[in-house]
Amino acid sequence: MSRKKRYIKPLRAKERSLLEQGRKSNKGYQFQNRCHAIILSASGKTVSELQEIFHVGHQTIYNWFDRWEEGGIQALANKSGRGRKALLCTDNKDHVKVVDKAVAKINKQGGNLLAEIETELDLERSLSKKILRSFLKKLATSGNEVDES
Repeated sequence: MSRKKRYIKPLRAKERSLLEQGRKSNKGYQFQNRCHAIILSASGKTVSELQEIFHVGHQTIYNWFDRWEEGGIQALANKSGRGRKALLCTDNKDHVKVVDKAVAKINKQGGNLLAEIETELDLERSLSKKILRSFLKKLATSGNEVDES
């Protein structure tokens, strides 16, 4: 038995223009690919052809179709929570407190800020200058009183 061929139903002009705009102007290549796949499917491309164009499996194409049919163009965007989680988080009060205390201590006594923070916090990975700099910048712009010294 063969699988039923699945396509996206013909697009209205407004839907097509939204998808074209998303395909051309959005920063994320994944979102662009999803928009392009919907356009191509509505134009008659088969799932097999889309697989070869986008180098993904047939289930991925079906998932894109489902997302489009259930939620429109907004559903094609990446969901939040993807990617590597932050080592230090400004929402975590313990992180803010430890960093604030370490900055104050280092300003008075001198020493290594990274080492001081790492000894206080039990982190999964080692802390880098770049991560700490980014965290301190976020703290400074969020209204918390921590100097980057």
